[in-house]
Amino acid sequence: RLTKINNAMAMEPISTYAAPGLITLLDQALYRANEGSLTGTVSAADVTLAHFIQLKQKAKSLLSSLLQDYQTHNEAPECTEMLESFSRLCIECAVGAIDHLTTDKLALASNVDYSMQQSSSNSSTSTSTGNNNPASDPQTATKKDQKAVEGVLLQLEYELGSRKERRRDCYETPRLICPDYVWADDASLYCQRIVKAMQKHPAMTLSSGSTAVRFELPSTLYQVSLDKLYVLIKKDLPSEISKFRAAIEADTATSKRLYLVKCEYRAPFRAFLESHATVSRLPKLSFVDETLNLYTAMESKKSSNAK
Repeated sequence: RLTKINNAMAMEPISTYAAPGLITLLDQALYRANEGSLTGTVSAADVTLAHFIQLKQKAKSLLSSLLQDYQTHNEAPECTEMLESFSRLCIECAVGAIDHLTTDKLALASNVDYSMQQSSSNSSTSTSTGNNNPASDPQTATKKDQKAVEGVLLQLEYELGSRKERRRDCYETPRLICPDYVWADDASLYCQRIVKAMQKHPAMTLSSGSTAVRFELPSTLYQVSLDKLYVLIKKDLPSEISKFRAAIEADTATSKRLYLVKCEYRAPFRAFLESHATVSRLPKLSFVDETLNLYTAMESKKSSNAK
């Protein structure tokens, strides 16, 4: 019976529309077939993502408290400005990490305007940096820490700005469906880099867990919020990222194979969509025929008038 079914399928292949949702279905099927071999990577990535979401929420809470107090008292002490720059840095770094952990790089590379957006965002970031970043104040950070913080903010603005595109203009959904080695390696290295940048911020010395020289904060609420951020950045996140890295190394064989398979079935589909877009930009055949008829009519009229 199975032989008859296979012969029937060979004689009558399944026909389907070449829609972008087809790649999503293939990614989903590929992940379900190899889900057991990626348990460590997916679990570690979920825990790391949860910690970055928690970091974003706590930094937002601290920033809102600072802004409310500033509107009430109309003054901003030096430590308050430092906390504000630190909370904004944490929010931007958390957003970048969440974006890397939930976005498929293969899907981003397949979209039409990605390369053009990269060049435009790169030029825009070169003109809008330096003066608007509170962390770049020479009174609150050393030159070495300045470069680390500014470099992370530049990269965040560049990468997030290059992905501002409408979903209907995308060939594929940017959502990560099937993890692979390239995604995991890029996400882990990025998370390590931004955590090191946040650890170099001078506001980390204001925490109760820091051994550096510090001064008292004007509110206990600030101290509690800063201590929670300090524990996340100094202990929890580095530990979870190390576990994530170890899980990636353990699942390297499977994740690299999945990356190759994803590239194989994406190539012909992208070639079809690109050729279809090229053909769609060409004029219709009826318009070309009408133009040729008008041209021949005008030429014949000119020749008759010349005679």
